[in-house]
Order: sequence, then structure tokens, then C-alpha cells
Amino acid sequence: MTTESAEPPEPRISAVLPVYNGGPYLRDCLDSLVKQDLPATDLEIIAIDDGSTDGSGDVLDEYAAAHPNILVLHQENSGWPGQPRNRGIERARGRYLFFVDGDDVVVSSAFRRLCDFADEHDSDVVNPKMVPLEQPRFKRPYLLKETVVDGQLAEAFKMISPQKLVRRSMVMDKNIRFPEGKVRLEDGIFMSEAYLAARRVSFLGDRDYYLKRTRDDMQNISNHGISPAHYVGSLTRMATNVRERCADTRVADDIISVIYRRKGLRRLRADKFLKYQRSRRADWARQLGQFAKTFVTPRMERQLPPLLRLQSVFARRADVPALYALAKLQEAGAGLRVVSSDGRLFLRLTNGNRRDVTKWVRAGERGVTVAQEPLKKKLRRNFRRYTSLGRRTVHRLRTRAARKSTG
Repeated sequence: MTTESAEPPEPRISAVLPVYNGGPYLRDCLDSLVKQDLPATDLEIIAIDDGSTDGSGDVLDEYAAAHPNILVLHQENSGWPGQPRNRGIERARGRYLFFVDGDDVVVSSAFRRLCDFADEHDSDVVNPKMVPLEQPRFKRPYLLKETVVDGQLAEAFKMISPQKLVRRSMVMDKNIRFPEGKVRLEDGIFMSEAYLAARRVSFLGDRDYYLKRTRDDMQNISNHGISPAHYVGSLTRMATNVRERCADTRVADDIISVIYRRKGLRRLRADKFLKYQRSRRADWARQLGQFAKTFVTPRMERQLPPLLRLQSVFARRADVPALYALAKLQEAGAGLRVVSSDGRLFLRLTNGNRRDVTKWVRAGERGVTVAQEPLKKKLRRNFRRYTSLGRRTVHRLRTRAARKSTG
């Protein structure tokens, strides 16, 4: 009589860890995973060595030898995290998935608390509170300040990095996968599909759960060069998912506004736009302008803050000089400064020209400073205008007289 070996019990959670040249941070990450306060049978760690050349694969094998719940998969370099994450999904057995980056650290109670919360509330996606592992270069408030069982989708779309607890059965049933190859915002595309498929999206903000690192050696994927066409192509894919899968038009508008403002218009900010070469500025303006024409309604544009509103307007027109002037104002930290003249509002450009913005900006709006045009400048401009009109009038009269004399 033969007995078949029993199938190992289903873990509560599968941590999927793609690794490419994890460097000095990999051991910190692995230590945080093996120190989770879950029984080893409740946690499986699937590490995918994506063709590392710095010995990271050997480090993974070392940890796997000491911890039976670690599975290491070695492969040739795929060039981007999407494919190794998908391979981890296919091998996972846990009730939930959690995607970890090899640079980061997971708090020891995180997986247990996330699983308990999802079990209690039947959540398909749970967003944990993430905080910087080191002093951030730019100060910004944490997105998660409180726990919300039924999170709004527009709020969820502010958090599209993949470090979330996701129900595996939903991912498998809906065939949700990361785009493979060098696709910008591949994690945002995955999370947009997961959010739209989820019955319930929750936020767990009662404490710190995930510590995110910005690498000093600039090895984060987000630090690599960006093609405007490919980047906006990913935004288009996300917005298309929203339009097709979100039945409530207002909710869809709110979500796309979040995508556009946080991922699109940020490319026109001073810290980025002023560093681009002239041709690249024009490319970003064209690509984002086409996105706006396709997905951003006038109502959505009116709800943007004044400076971002003008960025959107001028991106639609591919008006690079106007976008440059807005970036210079932003760099100076002065908010939006406009000039009032003859009852109209104008944006001054750096080349001395100006754009009429009366249609899109109101005096008295928060963040808008209105200055009166200096009298001398106004007189000079009017003098040039009226002189030009006079010359054209004289030219027309002379032309008519000449025609009559020859007739």
C-alpha cells in the first residue's frame, strides 16, 4: 500500500520579491521577511533572482538554505520587474499576495496584521501605511493617516506602487498581471486593474508597516531615463481601464484627475521641466496635451489649482514658452503671478511676450497674485499698436488712390 505525500497547507500570504543586484540592502530586506511574527507555515517567500551580477543570487540561496519557507527562482535578466513578479504570482500558493522590493524593509508585525484585517473585513486589496526608510529628499505628508475599511477609489489611485496586500484568487480569476518588458508605470497598470476588480479596497493606517528606501546609488527603476511617449502611453492604458471598467462617470473622472495630476502634470514641474532640453520639453507638452484632449474634461480641468490648470491648458496647445514661464514661477516659489491690463489677465513669458489667461484664471483665487501693468509699459505697447494701425491705414489709402488713378 502506498500513501501519497500530503499537499502542504496553503500559506496565509505569499511575499513576492524580485531581485536584481540588491547590493547592501538585500540582507536588510530578507531579515525583515524572515522575522515576520507569523508561523513559517503561514508565510512563503518567493524570491526571483532576475539575473543579478553582484552576488545577490548567492545571498538568496543562503537564506533559502536556512529557511524552508523561502523559494528562490533564478533566471536570465528580464530588464524590468514585471516579468519576475508575474513568475512569482504563478508559483504562489498563499491566500494573499504581497509584493516587496529588495531595497525595502517590512515591519515584523505587518503581514500578520494585514492578513487579519483582510480576513475580518473581506478586503480584496489592503493598502498599508508606507513611510520613508531614510530622511526623504522632499517633505510630504503620509498619504495614510487613518484606517478606512471602504476606501474611495480616487484615494486608492494616489497609491499605485505594488506594495499592497492583494487577494490571490482575485488576481488569478481576473487574470491580472504586470506588463512585461520595459513598460513605465507597470506597477500602476497592475494596481489600477486590481483596484477596479476589487469588491473592497481598504486602507490600514494605524501604524507604520512598510519602510521604503530611495537608493543612494540611483539603482531604483524610477531613476532611469523616461520616454515621454512610453510614459504617457502607460497613463493612457490606466485611464482607458478606468473609463471601461468604472460605471460611475463622476468617479471615473475623479480617478483620472488623480492620475493626470499626480503622474502626468508632475512632468511639467519646475524640478523636471526646466532640466529638459528644448526638444524634450516640446515632446512632453505634445504627449500630455494629447492625453488631456482624450481624457480630461473641461470640468476636470476647472477643478485643478490655478497653476496646474494653466499647465493643462498650455499642454493642450503644446505651448512650450508658456509652460516654461509657469515652471519658472514655480521654481521661484511665488505661486501664479499674472498681470491685469484693460480688464484682462495675462501671463508674462520670459521672452517678453504674454498670454491672455482671463478665461482660465480669476483674480482672488488662492495662489494667484495679480499685478497692474506699469503705466509706461502699457503706453509703449499701445503706442506701438496704434502706430502700426496708423501705418496700415495709410498704406490702404495709398493703395486705393493708386488703383483709382490707374483705373
